[in-house]
Amino acid sequence: MVILSQIFFGVIYFGCLLLGIHQKTTVALRYFFMRYLLVLIFLLGVQTAVGQINRTQLLDSAKVYFEKGLYASAQPFLEKAFEISSEEADTVKMAEDLMFIGENQSRSSNLKKALDAYLKSIRLVDFRKDTDSLKFRGLLKIARCFSDLSNEDKSDEYLEQAKIIAGKSGNDNLKVILYTSLGVSERRKENYEPSIAYYKKAIELIQATDSVRLIETYVNLSTAYGYNEQYEEAIAILEQAQILNSGLKNDYFKILLLAQIARNEFLRGNSEIAAKYYLEGLEFAELNEDHDLIKRFNRALARLYSKEGDYKEAYKYYAQFVIELESSINNQNATAIAEMTAKYETEKKEQEVLFEKRQRKLESIVYEQKIEQQRLVTFLLIFAALILVLAFVWNIRVQKKRREVLRELAEKQIAITKQDAELNAQKEERNRLSRELHDGLGGTLASIKMRLSNQLNENENQELKVVLNDLDNACQEVRNVSHSLNSFYISNIDFFSLLTNLIGDIKMSTGLEMNLDFLPKEELNQLSEELKHHCYRIIQELSNNTIKHAQATSLLLGLILDEKDVILMVEDNGIGFDPENIQSDGIGWKNIKSRVEKIKGELTVDSVINRGTTVSIRFPFQ
Repeated sequence: MVILSQIFFGVIYFGCLLLGIHQKTTVALRYFFMRYLLVLIFLLGVQTAVGQINRTQLLDSAKVYFEKGLYASAQPFLEKAFEISSEEADTVKMAEDLMFIGENQSRSSNLKKALDAYLKSIRLVDFRKDTDSLKFRGLLKIARCFSDLSNEDKSDEYLEQAKIIAGKSGNDNLKVILYTSLGVSERRKENYEPSIAYYKKAIELIQATDSVRLIETYVNLSTAYGYNEQYEEAIAILEQAQILNSGLKNDYFKILLLAQIARNEFLRGNSEIAAKYYLEGLEFAELNEDHDLIKRFNRALARLYSKEGDYKEAYKYYAQFVIELESSINNQNATAIAEMTAKYETEKKEQEVLFEKRQRKLESIVYEQKIEQQRLVTFLLIFAALILVLAFVWNIRVQKKRREVLRELAEKQIAITKQDAELNAQKEERNRLSRELHDGLGGTLASIKMRLSNQLNENENQELKVVLNDLDNACQEVRNVSHSLNSFYISNIDFFSLLTNLIGDIKMSTGLEMNLDFLPKEELNQLSEELKHHCYRIIQELSNNTIKHAQATSLLLGLILDEKDVILMVEDNGIGFDPENIQSDGIGWKNIKSRVEKIKGELTVDSVINRGTTVSIRFPFQ
């Protein structure tokens, strides 16, 4: 068989030389040849034994990936476990597997897939009386999914079903879970008093020995107190939790409680005490090398010092936050690469082992196959000819694909040129509208104002004063709109003042809580006119998107110099969205992407449903 394999590869190699494509396709063709050789060996009767992996092993593997946050890697193991449960027709195991799949999809923010898995799970055990606990968990998870999808009516419907099961069971553990879930639901609907009441009911039922659950419920209760602006009560509850944790010595709880106390102290106006707790939490996070918590504490300290007007300290912690943010992104990429590499190496090892087993079996039957060598050689020659044809077709397809790529590149270049023309046209139209507003409507309003002022001097009329005041406001609004449209206005004012004016206009027209991080001020005011113009328009467009769609109550604009790069950041506390479903074909997003390309920037969108949105752009300072 070894000789036959050498003949086979010799024929293929010689054929490639005849085609003249050996230099371009050697690696790819070798890969194809190995695959077809293995298929050929299988067709010739080589049998393999594939070991059955049981469900428990699959679930254990899935849990390892799940606990590490590698949800995409856990999913295939869960699906295979569900297949085994389905083959066994065990409805309870099937329901448990679907519940795990739903939780995995939920952690991956695939809420609709998670909801589908949960619904299938409870349907499987709906008519069984020995699965109330499983149904109860499923109902609560479904309610949470509907709440995350902003369908509170459906969420309440499934919570009511869970109430019935908990009431009939007489099980205090189920009631604790129910009251906690109801507390979360009411808090998310901003019904803080009912939320507090539910958490207190849960605490009454939790046994004193169950310190972990008691601490978790204390934290939930303090959160509800905080949202209800009862900061003293929140801090008192958190201090009780600290006393409990002093016996547990749980590092996670220690950091969580420090962060929660710091937040409540900050909200009640005790910035110095809040900073002390944040710094203690940061020190502990650094000691444990928990980079996610280090990032969070640095960000909290930057905001605290910025609020207090200590911009030097704010800049120091914001810079550390940016460093940790970049490190987090790099670590995620490295983890993904390592995961793919490990998977590839594992598959490669399995293939090598499988190939070795087949090779040994082939050697044991080489004598019997000598009789069939002549027929096999003929078959291999025919097969080699087929491979040559396939290689030729494959080469044609590669060339066709190359032409398509070149055509797409040309189309993209045309699109970029078109976008440039559109942006220039928009700029000209904005300038024209600005002049029309300023010279036309602005002049007319000023003339009317002057005439009314003359009338007011002759006759003290209160109604006339009101009209004159409205005219003043209208004139100011026309000036604001005219300035925001005019590119010359952007060029003739320093960048910090320009953004300060924009924040003032947005705050006056929408009532949003506005914040600006502009560090360091002197260097950023030296940005080139082109960068300044593009940045201003990007911030305008992102702010408009927040006002229109985010349902936010606060908006943070940030421009931070990080060595040779500038980080532009727009962050809101709105309803968020799925970045994969972003409407990238809209004019606004097209303009933003076009401007980002012009300043050679990198655009990052970080958004989670109901947790706000952060859009950051990194671009060279010069």
